[in-house]
Amino acid sequence: MSIPTDTLETPSYHCPACGATVSIEPPSSPRHDAPCGCSLWCRKRMVDDVIVLDVLRGRTPGHDDVELLSQSVVNCSGVPHVVIDLSNLDFVNGSFMDGLMALYTRVKAANGRLILCGIRKPSVRDAFYDSSLDKIFDIRDSQEAALACL
Repeated sequence: MSIPTDTLETPSYHCPACGATVSIEPPSSPRHDAPCGCSLWCRKRMVDDVIVLDVLRGRTPGHDDVELLSQSVVNCSGVPHVVIDLSNLDFVNGSFMDGLMALYTRVKAANGRLILCGIRKPSVRDAFYDSSLDKIFDIRDSQEAALACL
């Protein structure tokens, strides 16, 4: 599976939950950027049949933001396979971790897979290991490694 480089370099600003075009380039104020109330915390794109979510720099989503996205992911046609690239994430909080667990549960219930990748910051890595979530989530070093698993 190859990742098109032009897709990585050219950001699109559409809500990952509802798909609405957003005129404000993230990160921005107010917090809820999209008509559905979702905060733009990631870019959603497709690589083959895999949903790839690239977390935007300077954005740490809350539970509700991840929940809005998880509804969209699970309602897509077919079995959802999701890769979340956390390389731009500076820190995590309990709300985000709860949202990831809810997304994981929904994707797994739909017979899909959720893989996290790109955990670069020690504080983010420690949060997963300290909470033992590294035993639940499939965590890979890079998007390429994550996509190769699917």
